[in-house]
Amino acid sequence: EQPENKVEAGCFIMRVSAADAGNSAVSGSQAMEKILKKSPKQVDLVCKRAKQFRVPLTLAEKGDVGVQLPKRPLGNSLLVTEVKANGAVEAWNAANPDQIIETWDRIVAIDGKSGKAAELHKLIKAAQKSANVVLTMVRVASEASAGPPRVGTCDLP
Repeated sequence: EQPENKVEAGCFIMRVSAADAGNSAVSGSQAMEKILKKSPKQVDLVCKRAKQFRVPLTLAEKGDVGVQLPKRPLGNSLLVTEVKANGAVEAWNAANPDQIIETWDRIVAIDGKSGKAAELHKLIKAAQKSANVVLTMVRVASEASAGPPRVGTCDLP
C-alpha cells in the first residue's frame, strides 16, 4: 500500500463504492452509510486530506467566539454551522481574507487541546471567558493544495 493512499484520521471520505453491494459510486453520508450497512467485502474510497490551520482570536468583552455549533456535537470535532455577525470570527475573516473560517469548517482543538466533541464544546465555552483563544481548524483541502483525491480499495473483515 502506498503511504499517500493510506486512509488516516482526519481524511474526508468523499465517495464510496462497493461492487458486491450492488451500488455504483455514491457521495453523501447517508448514501455511504447505506452501502457500508450491506457489509460488503471490499469498498473503494475516494478521500481528500484535511487542510489544518490555526486561528488566534481576540474576543470582545462579551466573549463570544462568533460561530454557531451543533447543540449535540458528535465525533472529534465541532462543526461550524454558521459564522455569526459581529463576532470574533467575523472580525478575523475581515482582517485575514486568505485564511477565513467558513461554514462546514471543523474545530479540532481549542488552545492546543483536542478531544471528543463534547469536551471541545466545554473548552470553547471556558475559553469565551478569556480575552484570547486559538482555534485549530480543519477543512477539506482544495484540489490545488492537496493534489488529486486519494483513491484506494479497502478489504473489510
